[in-house]
Parts: sequence; structure tokens; C-alpha cells
Amino acid sequence: MVNNMFEFPLIGFYAEWLLIIEGLIVLLSLEISLVFLNKVIKNKNKIRTLQEIAYVWLFLGLSFMWVFFIISDFYTESASSRMVFLVFGYLTLAICALMFIYIIEKYKIFIKKFLFSLIFFFYTIFFIVLSIVQINLSQLFSSLFWVIFIIFFIFYSRELNSIFKNNPLLGGYKKNLIKLVSGIILLIIGFSLTTDFSINSIGLGMRIIGDMLHLFALVFLYLFFSSIPSFSEYDWQEKIESIYIMHKSGLLIYKKSFLSEDNHSYDSATSGAITSIKMMLESISNKETTSFIEKKGKIITIQPGKYIYGTLISQEKLNSLQILLNNFISKIEQTYSDILKNWEGDLKVLRPIDKIARDIFF
Repeated sequence: MVNNMFEFPLIGFYAEWLLIIEGLIVLLSLEISLVFLNKVIKNKNKIRTLQEIAYVWLFLGLSFMWVFFIISDFYTESASSRMVFLVFGYLTLAICALMFIYIIEKYKIFIKKFLFSLIFFFYTIFFIVLSIVQINLSQLFSSLFWVIFIIFFIFYSRELNSIFKNNPLLGGYKKNLIKLVSGIILLIIGFSLTTDFSINSIGLGMRIIGDMLHLFALVFLYLFFSSIPSFSEYDWQEKIESIYIMHKSGLLIYKKSFLSEDNHSYDSATSGAITSIKMMLESISNKETTSFIEKKGKIITIQPGKYIYGTLISQEKLNSLQILLNNFISKIEQTYSDILKNWEGDLKVLRPIDKIARDIFF
């Protein structure tokens, strides 16, 4: 039950500062959700878009939750109406968090398909029923939201950790984990300092500190989610279709198909693909940076080197594949620089390139 030691709506010196800071929380949360929404609109990668839609829901939920909290604490005249707005705040965050978890679980399974989504769904139904039957208990049971959310993020972070270990190209996970843990800890501590129990026990001054911690938490969470690569980066091996290495004279040096097709169908398509690649190379011959061409639903990545071009055909545009292709080109030129400099078309001396490919891509 709510302790009414402090009278609502809040007024006075602390109330003015609280209103300003909590208004900033609303604006920052909304701004972060709009940043991810803008990426969704611009990005054609369905998996990447799905991931960022989840982030939109999470930060949008935090923003609307604080809108209801501000109305309840600064603009309501009775305890009953205040409690209604508090319930709407908790419920809004719960629904948005449910959407976040559901979207994440559409791509990654934690223990069992949609396990946390179902748990959160039934919790939300329970919370709605409780708010109707005994609204005064809703604030107490809202803490279950954090318990479920923390457990989900423990499994989520463990999954990310295993993925990063299996794919060192994604960068260091420890730095990202620090952002996540810092964000969640600050969010929980900050939120706990804004509850009725805390302000009645410690005072409104601690609520200001809690609000400031909440702002820092939003920054850490944004840095974490914006630095986590697309889910599609995790299984990049399944996205590669073929690789071609061509000398700058226009001659094909190496080709490799990653598709599980018979040799006849692959060989019949190779000549046409090489012709298309040669035409593309001619059109970008003056470029010294990586080029991307989308053709018939495929992404063609062209990486120029000093003596050769590397061309990788994939189903999606991935940072991992760009890094791998660049490493492949660098390794070939480092190993065969003297041969490639004055190469006259002898492919036998370049046959060990296949070993370099296996070391990098397998």
C-alpha cells in the first residue's frame, strides 16, 4: 500500500528539479527510440531491422512509463487517481518490455522457444487482473517486472558471450558487457530510489539522485544496444555464396563456392559471374575503398588490394564478411607480393591460395 507521508502532487524546490530531470528522462528515452526507428526505416536488412525494432519498443516503454509517473506525482489531486496513473506507467513498460523480449526470442532461443515471452505475458495478465481487483497491491508486485527482466538479460548476455567467443571478428564483448551491466544496475538502483518507499524513508533528495542514475543508465544501455552487431553477423558462414580473386590485369586467380550445389551447376554459372564481375571492376577501377553492389537480392562486396581484387558474393551485407575479405586479400598479397607484381598468368604457383582461404573462412 502506498505510504502518503509525502503529499501529492509534489510541490516545492525539490519538485521543480525532479520535474526537470524526469522530463529529461522522457525526452532522452524518446530520442533513443527515434534514433533506432530511423535506422529501421533506412535499413533493408530484415534481421537487423527486427533487432532494432526491439530496441524501439524498450526505450519507448521507458519514455511512456515516465510520462505516466510525472502525471501521477505532479498533476493528480487524489491518491486513487495517482495510483491509476502509476498502474498505467507500470503496465506500459511491461507491454513494451514484452514486445522487446518477444522480438529478441524470435531469433534466439533461450532454454525454450518464447519461454520468457510467455512468462512475461502471463505476468502482464496477472498485473492487469491485480490492478482491477486490488489496485493498492500493484505497486508492490511491479517489482516482479525487474526480476523477470534481469533473469532474461542474464541468459541474453550469456548467449552473446558465447557468440562473441565463436566469432572474434565481432570485437571485444567484455567492453559491451560492462555497458550492459552498468546500464541495468544503474537503472534498477535509480528506479528503486524513486519509489514511494524510498522517498518516504530517505527523502526527495534521493529521488533526484535516482533520476540522475536513470539518465546515466539510459546512456549506457544505448551505447550497448548500438554497439551490438546484427544477429545475422553471428552466423556469417551461412551467408557466403562465393569468392573470386582477380588480378588487376583482369585474369581470374581463384574462385570458391560455399553453396552446397553440384560442380556442374556451379561451373556453368561461373563464366557468367566472372564476366559480370569484370564489368563491375572496370566501372570502379579508380576506387581504392571497399565497394558494395546489390544485384538480384545478392550483395557483391569488392575489396581492392595493391595487385588484386577480392569479390565476395553474399546474401547480406555484413561487417564480418568485409573484414574476412580484407584479411584474405592482405594475406594473399603478403604471401605472393613478388609473384603478383610481375605475374604472367601461371596459376600453378598460386594454388596454395586455397589453404589461405580455408584458414580464414573455415
